[in-house]
Amino acid sequence: MDSRVADLVRLVVERGDRSANDLDALSKASGFSRRYLHQLFERYTGESARQLFARIALTRAASDLVGGDRSVLEIALDSGYESHEGFTRAFSRRYGMSPSEYRARGLSPGDAELHRETTVQVGPCLTLYRVGSIRRSDAPAKEECMKYELEERSRDAIHSLVKRRRVAHDGMSDALGEILPAVFEYAVKNGVAIVGQPFCRYLDWSPSGVTVEAGLPIAAAHEGSGDIVSLEIPAGPALSTVHVGPYDTLDQAYAAVEAWVVEHARTTSAPAMEIYVTDPGEVPDPSQWQTEVVQPLEP
Repeated sequence: MDSRVADLVRLVVERGDRSANDLDALSKASGFSRRYLHQLFERYTGESARQLFARIALTRAASDLVGGDRSVLEIALDSGYESHEGFTRAFSRRYGMSPSEYRARGLSPGDAELHRETTVQVGPCLTLYRVGSIRRSDAPAKEECMKYELEERSRDAIHSLVKRRRVAHDGMSDALGEILPAVFEYAVKNGVAIVGQPFCRYLDWSPSGVTVEAGLPIAAAHEGSGDIVSLEIPAGPALSTVHVGPYDTLDQAYAAVEAWVVEHARTTSAPAMEIYVTDPGEVPDPSQWQTEVVQPLEP
């Protein structure tokens, strides 16, 4: 991934509203031409700059509607819209209901606040997780592995919304770039509280490809719809470690986890899970990205 894209997304997120994020302003701030900005955004995020600006503004507005008591007009103006009517039209097109109808569904106060914090953080950058991934290779030699601190602890059950797809190894980045935004948009549109970082599991791995299951933790069980399904990851013991660095070196973390399981004669109970702790838009340097690898274990 070109780190300049993460820098640009960070600029958009920091500015926050549509009026502050026109291409001229972003071109001036970044030093790139309008044409080159279009190329960068569409190549790495699958969206034009204007689409990204509007999506971020409306996502934040949706979170504000259920996470506070400010008026719809105030939220509309803060989102860069010049009128209540213009904001309502744009919001209704995206979410299938008016801002007032969306607010009326509500969330519990605790869930609403966590939902707002999470959506503001992860929403803008969901197409950037796992960008730059490569096919999983054989475990690297021991002397090449970074040092990992591994901890066994009991984990609570996790309610989540996920989507699954069978992909070729070199298609994993593109798959997650489609799956995670789709799950996120479904949750926001349906008033489902998102309460944690994006994650991914690999349900099976073979030379021909991998079955990817990716999604987001939610506050409570939800039925889902179509290929977006509700999943409860059971409580129980699990081994976890944090990988620091780009996604294409995650093999080292998996190798360390697998070595610990063999050394301690333990049995795994479910596929390992990657939790994307670091927001690529907030921390553009891949060498600083943190990914938690969690391996469920039999008691």
